[in-house]
Amino acid sequence: MPAHLLVVEDDQLQQAVLKSAFERRGYSVDVASDGLTAVRMLRAGGYDLALIDYHLPEIDGFASARLLRDLMSEEDRPRLIAVTATSDSLSLRDASSIVFDAIVPKSLELPALFSIVETHLRATAGGQTANGAEAAWRELGLAGLPAVMMLPLPSAAQTHLLRHYFDLSGCREPEAVLLLGPEAIRDAIGLRVHSPRFTLPIIDLTGCLAGADAVFSATDRSTWNAVASAIIRFAKGRTRLGGEASNAADLETRLLSYVFLSGRPLQPAADFASRECVRYPGFFPHVETRPAAERLASRGLLERRFFERFHVCGHCGSFRLNVREECLSCHSANLRDVAVIHHYRCAHQAPETDFARGIDLICPKCRRQLNHFGRDYGKPGKTVVCGDCGACGSEPAIGFACLDCGGRTAGDAAEKLDIFSYSLTIEGNAVLQRGALMIEEPHATKPGVA
Repeated sequence: MPAHLLVVEDDQLQQAVLKSAFERRGYSVDVASDGLTAVRMLRAGGYDLALIDYHLPEIDGFASARLLRDLMSEEDRPRLIAVTATSDSLSLRDASSIVFDAIVPKSLELPALFSIVETHLRATAGGQTANGAEAAWRELGLAGLPAVMMLPLPSAAQTHLLRHYFDLSGCREPEAVLLLGPEAIRDAIGLRVHSPRFTLPIIDLTGCLAGADAVFSATDRSTWNAVASAIIRFAKGRTRLGGEASNAADLETRLLSYVFLSGRPLQPAADFASRECVRYPGFFPHVETRPAAERLASRGLLERRFFERFHVCGHCGSFRLNVREECLSCHSANLRDVAVIHHYRCAHQAPETDFARGIDLICPKCRRQLNHFGRDYGKPGKTVVCGDCGACGSEPAIGFACLDCGGRTAGDAAEKLDIFSYSLTIEGNAVLQRGALMIEEPHATKPGVA
């Protein structure tokens, strides 16, 4: 990825000459016409090196450089090179050797200026990191830093960091999509459903976004391998996709194409933050993914394998249900087990709570006091007593309480829904590569199961 330079020069002609000359060498170049603007731009981050004229309006080049030294850490600050016609007087200023990384005269020829700039760029930590990253990506089979697009738009600090590992220039077609945070999930779904770039792998930079094709961490080299493998796999797959499939606008074709490109089944994973408790990979619309996969399975293009069975709330359709024991009479979950007392003399049996009178046990039928366990009475078992309505029974009912809407669904009335994983069939593979998914009718169908 080209280095990002800032040319700080108030002479418009000199500004244009330097900008054009460095851009022809492949650099990304911005310009500033005064010292204060330069300080604001450089503090925002994203620059590798600044060429700063000494004689500037607002504050001069020396003051600008000294201010940047005070405000920015060594790690974040770009290289600062003074470009001036008065290099002798500048070099005599107090601490100028610390303020600037180099001082060059304006009469310096461009080839010599290029050499100085490139020497300082190679010496920066970022340049060393980028060179090391490029070599690492090459070892993993890529041509160099992978070209990427980022969701959402990155901050200057994020750009400054990521440019050492990825090509953010926009000069090449992206090979992958980077997700910078949880807020990017909506953008990722939009890309899968609406963008012509839906065939790109999605890389998670947070490590916590379920559904990504790979996770990247600069400090974990195993993730580099996963990212490179995903980029290569998707790139090879795109060359085999038929034209109709690679340019599809409908969700079913895009979903089928993703299974083909990713080289893995559409395997659901637990996601208890969602109402459906599972999430399929690829960042497709959560609610629509399963019905779309079922339609493809019914056409013989995907093969289903059982994953899990859920009970569904009868009020809102959520899978997030609390299974509980309930009172047969009032459906309260306020139940407790109470011992049953059998009074031998009158044969009365009832919950112990019916006998309790303070610390004594009095038979509610014959009014006699029970004194001796085993002689006056026994405890043959337990019963379930509702703390709300007082009803008792030998067994409680089973019901579901929805964690989303709070509604209650009886255990025997709750709808059951089977969830499947989906893998590409031979028929699906062939249809995709013919590129005629929405045109040709399948040769065989399989019934869907809701």
